[in-house]
Amino acid sequence: MALLGWIEHAADWEENRRKGFDFHLAPPDEAIDPSEDVVAISAAIALHDEYAGDSAIARFFAAAVDFLIERGQWQ
Repeated sequence: MALLGWIEHAADWEENRRKGFDFHLAPPDEAIDPSEDVVAISAAIALHDEYAGDSAIARFFAAAVDFLIERGQWQ
């Protein structure tokens, strides 16, 4: 699933950023093919709900949902 690949890439990006390496992290709407939007949005909502007790993680998944939904409004 593309969402999980993007999350893994985001985790690598953060780890490298903390080590002083900087590279582009594509937002989910650039990294995830539009054909996978429904599955990615559903998964991000489920992960948001699963981690609702951790506000930072919940905001991360809410932002991913927002990016993907906003992209769909312009297609």
